[in-house]
Amino acid sequence: MRTDRPLDEETAARLRRAFVIGPDRQFDRDPRFGLIALSEVASRALSPGVNDPARAIDVIATSVGLLAHWSDDLRQSRRCATRSFTSRRYPSRT
Repeated sequence: MRTDRPLDEETAARLRRAFVIGPDRQFDRDPRFGLIALSEVASRALSPGVNDPARAIDVIATSVGLLAHWSDDLRQSRRCATRSFTSRRYPSRT
């Protein structure tokens, strides 16, 4: 990591804790990855060789549920932030 000036040890430690580096992507740490995986399942389900529309419909329902859940979380955090002028830190999804 490069910075304009040297970092004190506490700031450097906080920056290191802000990132998780590992061999695999995780759904709870990378929601976009989860949505990509769901879309691939739906795409395969609708392919001529598989032809499983029920599975594709399940993926759509799951995606809608996830987006609704995140939307509710965002709406709730905006309400809290407006009242207290503080931002909310989102917990990891499991």
